[in-house]
Amino acid sequence: MNNGFGLIVYMIFIFVLMCISVHTVSADSTQVQLFSYDSSGNLIERTSQTPSVPIITNYYPNEISVDSITRVSIFGTNLQAAQVATSYPNLIISVINSTPTQILIDITTSTFTIPGTAGLIITTNLGIASVSIQIVDVILE
Repeated sequence: MNNGFGLIVYMIFIFVLMCISVHTVSADSTQVQLFSYDSSGNLIERTSQTPSVPIITNYYPNEISVDSITRVSIFGTNLQAAQVATSYPNLIISVINSTPTQILIDITTSTFTIPGTAGLIITTNLGIASVSIQIVDVILE
């Protein structure tokens, strides 16, 4: 009797495994394709999803000067509730406004800020993105 019960449990286990679909993901820059396959490898479903991580598409200006306060606009998707930070010395970043498609920040530099490339880290509850901004002595127009 125990062998019969074990065989039934084993058959139920195999049946459940056959019903589970396998998912693979293929991504490009704007969409994620989700493919579901049955246990025989047959495609049973394909769906498209927009990625939910923050994506930066543009920002300006991309150059700021020493000893100034510069308003920077960052554009993209999934930017709501963003925080912006840097490890570059002598920079102060203040988030003015954050929407799903745009972040406005003020970057304050001092006379002690050394020209170079500063990385800005954009963090939301969905993930992290980054951009680089040039710090120069004087902006030539």
